[in-house]
Formats: sequence, structure tokens, C-alpha cells
Amino acid sequence: MTLLFAPFYLSVLALVAAELAFGRRSTAPRTPDIPPLFSIVALVVTYVVQLALVWHAATHQSPALSFQAELPIPFVKRTAEALPAISAAMIATALVQSLALLALYRKAPGWPIVAGAAAVLAVLSVAEPAMIRSDAYAYVGDAALGRAAYMPPAKAFQGPLSVVNAEWGMPLRPTPYGPLWIAVSSAVMAPFPSLYAKILALRCLGLTMVVATVGGLWLLGFPNRMLAIAALNPALFLQFVVDAHNDIVAVSLVILAAIFVKRGWLVACSLGILSAALIKIPFAILGLPVLIGLKDSWKRVVASVGVVALAPLLTWLVVGANFWGAIARHAPVASLSGVLYSGPLGGLVSIVGLAVIVVSIFYVRRIRSAVWLMPFMGTVAFPWYMVWGTGYALRSRRSLAYLLVWLPFAAMIVDSMFVQLWTILIILPAIVSIAILRSVRTA
Repeated sequence: MTLLFAPFYLSVLALVAAELAFGRRSTAPRTPDIPPLFSIVALVVTYVVQLALVWHAATHQSPALSFQAELPIPFVKRTAEALPAISAAMIATALVQSLALLALYRKAPGWPIVAGAAAVLAVLSVAEPAMIRSDAYAYVGDAALGRAAYMPPAKAFQGPLSVVNAEWGMPLRPTPYGPLWIAVSSAVMAPFPSLYAKILALRCLGLTMVVATVGGLWLLGFPNRMLAIAALNPALFLQFVVDAHNDIVAVSLVILAAIFVKRGWLVACSLGILSAALIKIPFAILGLPVLIGLKDSWKRVVASVGVVALAPLLTWLVVGANFWGAIARHAPVASLSGVLYSGPLGGLVSIVGLAVIVVSIFYVRRIRSAVWLMPFMGTVAFPWYMVWGTGYALRSRRSLAYLLVWLPFAAMIVDSMFVQLWTILIILPAIVSIAILRSVRTA
């Protein structure tokens, strides 16, 4: 795994180094001056293509999953037929989406058009009959176990939930998520008896959080063009509605914290970051950059220390020591404590990322490409981790626009489900080289 991600570690470090050296005068790539409606059509059409590819890959496995017929919503495996061709199409459409978002950011349409297109993306996402990954099934299992999810019993689920064990094993792996996520997901799914309805409930929760994210950006005073590229961002819908990953809940809470800090509400802001950490523990650190909104530096220090100390303490008080055993089981792929697993390069990325976050608490200026450091601080950057830099980017329109515009392509290029050797050896170096050359030429 370390060898696989080494090119990504090097790429992120190279982008940050280039921006530090030349970035003050760097410019975004030019796009044709096209009507906004064309950009929106491109976003919707490419998203439909992606959803169709996901459904095809999920329903054409070779060999087929033994429990495929029992799945209410099938998911993709690396054994999918024609996966190299599907991967190429997914990456190509993601690149088109990022370029369309860039054009849309430069010339955004009126809100009726944006709202209508966003509604189309939302309906398509909730109704999509397949998923890329099976994490939603793990969420269902965790919610069914409650506090026992941190040390699952060696007892299989009965009835429809038996497919959870078929995919995730028996006993289930200890959950790495915080107690607030277990409580929220349990409450959301409790009214629905069927497995299909539970997953749809998770998708609706994700959709609600995407809407809350856009609303939060509006309350923070971001311009309409920023709201447009958030509301019409296919990556947000694909990762957090279709696949129902829970990071968007934590991101929404960090944005809520930024709204509180804008009003000088120290305690409310700290509670917002703390709540995000109780969804996913890394957000105890990832949410700290929003504290720059506090005028007094000593308040930022007190709040930072308080959040970092209280997040693990409250988790321990609610869950018990089993949580740390669960984190240890997931450390190589899901937590900041897996730094050593990722080798020297991964460790360096984590150290640089942590340093950037600490500096951001005291200085407003942002390193735009540093938004990609945060996802790799978890040692293995899953595509849904690519929003981990949101808290860092919130104080800079330039940085947030950069994150949102390139989110579809960045998420797809690191997706291990679709990664190919040519992705790492050709596409990744080419994109990074172009970005660095642009920085050098405009210096």
C-alpha cells in the first residue's frame, strides 16, 4: 500500500512546494467563454454517464458475488467486467466535470437554473440503483449493534441484515466512527424496517448535509458562483448521497462552527468542531483552522487545546476503551495514528499537513494546494476524504474554489476502485507537471 500511494504523496508535496515558491502569481487554467447552461448540461450528462457505469460495474461481476441477489443495492468490486474501460470513462468524465465547474465558477447562471439542476442531481443520486462501495451496509450493521459496534460479537445478523456479514465478515470489524455518528445513523434508520429503506435513509441524510453545506457557505457570505459549484458538484452527490459516506456530516458541522466563529461565539464554535470530531475523530484537528475567525490568539489556543483534549475524552467516556482498540484496527487505512504504516513519505505528508493546520490557526493566508495534504494525513486517501481540507479552505475564496472545482477529478484519480497502473504512471504525473509548470511560468 505504501508503494501504491508513494506517487500521490510525492505529487501533493510537489504541488505545495511549487506554490510556496511561485504560487503568489499562479493562475487557474483558462476555459472557453461558454454559456453557463452548457456547463450545467455537461455536469448533468457526465454524472448520468457515471451513474450508468457504476450500475453496470456493480451488476456485471466476474465471478458474481454469492450474495448478489440478496443485495437491495449492489456495489462495485475490482472483479467487475471491463473495469479498465470503465475506469478510463470515470476519470475522463470527472475531468470534464472539473473543467465545467471551472467555467461555471467564472460565469455562474441565476439561482433558478442552479436549483433546478441541483434537484436533478439529487433525484438521480437517491434513486441510483447501485453504489461504488459497500460502506453503507457497514453503517447499517454498526447502527444495529449500537455501542457493541466497537467490539462486535461473534454472532451473525439474521434475515435481510445477513448480507452485512456476507460483505463485512463475522464478527464485523470494530467501527472507527465516533459515538455521535452511531447515534445519528441509528436515529435516521430506526423508522425503516427494510435494508433498502435504511440505505435510502442514509442517502437522504447525505443529501440533507450537502444542502446544509451549500446553505452554510451562503451564511458565510460566499458569492453565488461559489454556491453554484458546490450545489452542482457531482463528487459531493456521488460520494455522500449515492455512497452515503459520513464525512459530509462532519464537514457540515465544521462549516457550522465557522458560522459561529464569525459571530465571535467561542463556545458554540468549539462545540461545532467537537461534534464533528465525535463523527470522525480526525476532525478534532481538521476543523481547527476555522478558529482563525477569533480575534484573540489566546482564545484560539484555548479552543484548540480544548477540542483536541475533549474529543478523545468524551469518546472514551461514552464508548469506553473499546474505541481505541477499534481505531488501532483501522489505523493503517483510516486514522492519523497510522502514519508509520504509510512509510517515510506518508509520514512527511502528515507532518507537513499538521504543521500547515497549526500555522493556519494564527495566519489567514492559505496555501491553496495544501487542501490535498489533509486527505493524505489518514495515510490512505479514499475519494471521500478529499473534502477533509474544507475547514482549512473556508477562510480563502481562492482555496475553497480550487477545492470544489477539482474535487471530482481529485476524488476519482485516488479512487482505488478505479485506479489503474496508467493512472499512476501517466495521468497523475502529467496533471501535476502541468500545474507546476503553470506556476513557474506565471512567476
